[in-house]
Amino acid sequence: MAWLIWGSYYYQASDWDIGICFVMAFFTYLSAPWCLRTLLDAYHFRKLSWSIPGALFAWYWSVDGCYWIYHTLVGNEMIRYENFFASTGLYFMCAIIWLFNGSLAKLWLEIRNTKITIK
Repeated sequence: MAWLIWGSYYYQASDWDIGICFVMAFFTYLSAPWCLRTLLDAYHFRKLSWSIPGALFAWYWSVDGCYWIYHTLVGNEMIRYENFFASTGLYFMCAIIWLFNGSLAKLWLEIRNTKITIK
């Protein structure tokens, strides 16, 4: 949160204020780990479930839906396209960190030691 609030002061972007920092962070905190777990389970177990549309909606709402409503109500100029991609990256980065059961050091070691194979 401190980094987001600092960014809103430092960059002076029309669509980056303290209010949206709290709104988007709140929805990200509520949904990101569940969303990632749902999508990973669907990929890993190769099964579709009704929770996948919910997870996709939670992701969309957290990175663009609440952003659009907030700035429409406040009257700020929006930079939606760029914000969508930046917020998606932050959303899934937070999801990985909050979903992982261990320390950040252990997460870093697991990422470094992972061998990716494409089937």
